[in-house]
Amino acid sequence: MSRYDHVQSALRECGFPALAGPDAVRFLGEGAWHEAYLATLQDNRQLVVRFPKKVSYGKPFVYDEQTLTGDYATVGLFYQTANQARPGICPADYHFRVSPELTYTVESYLGRHLPLSEWTEASAFEIGRQLGDFFRALHEIPTDLTGFGPITWNGTYLQGKLTGDARDNLREEHAEHLEELEVLLRSPLVFDRERVSATLHAVLSRRNIDQHPITLTNRDVSPENLIFHDGRVGVIDPFPYLYSGLVFAGHLVNLYRVYFPLLHDAPRYQKHNFHLHRPVLAAAAEGYLAGYAGGDAQLRRAILGESYLHLLSLAKGHYKLLQGEISEETVLRIGDRAALERRLPLLLRELESPF
Repeated sequence: MSRYDHVQSALRECGFPALAGPDAVRFLGEGAWHEAYLATLQDNRQLVVRFPKKVSYGKPFVYDEQTLTGDYATVGLFYQTANQARPGICPADYHFRVSPELTYTVESYLGRHLPLSEWTEASAFEIGRQLGDFFRALHEIPTDLTGFGPITWNGTYLQGKLTGDARDNLREEHAEHLEELEVLLRSPLVFDRERVSATLHAVLSRRNIDQHPITLTNRDVSPENLIFHDGRVGVIDPFPYLYSGLVFAGHLVNLYRVYFPLLHDAPRYQKHNFHLHRPVLAAAAEGYLAGYAGGDAQLRRAILGESYLHLLSLAKGHYKLLQGEISEETVLRIGDRAALERRLPLLLRELESPF
């Protein structure tokens, strides 16, 4: 069957009207795991239909009903919860099917993806501000899912993959970050050890676990998963996760301020040329801080603290990877040995800059 036939079958199974005609299916693009098509129906509605790619990160697609069901059901849960927080920020229609014959998702089309080359610093700040405002609202919605971490399907319902008390895990992170610092301190790397050590201890001393309720959040808010249409932000293709929203607020700020621009030599991100768009990415991070903190200086500082912890983990992670063999998947995701060697001093330099 052609992709047109696959799209037609998917829409028919979901109860949608027929396609508008033979030219009603257009290839939209592909991400790490899926290829996407835009379908126009006879009633002029537009939907996005996604199919798993045959190869992702160098590995062939393997059909696993339980894993795929969990992945797609979790996206539906995120869309539903997100639209409670801010109506219309995610697709309102969402369907999926998992079968050996045909696996797909179908969702509302939110509008054209805005390439980074078309972002201005003003529009980037507004995109970030709306995202920050949305995630603050999302993180205030209680979740009734058990467990924490990645969300899986146990055959009956969704749950966090990790068991136990997530707050205990957050407390354990304190020791883990001190261990990450110790690894860097013992290394031959050149950086201001005294300054980095003082900053980390200050961040950890201010970290208040009571500010970290476990909630539904999104690990993947990269620019390719954002829509900016008619002045409104849309969020698609999330990687839902159960954890502290504040941790992932800091994660996003660090990605946009520091890490994305350093990933231009990683095969997964080369096409985005993030390093050519540092000012707009930084503006988006600043907008996110403004939207999430809403003028609360203490909350803003807490987010920046989490951002610093994420940066520390990245630096230690790069150093440890350079001590051994680097897998093909790691090369595709974040680059080869030469890329990691170029990037590590830049990460250390960022660690030397207290916020």
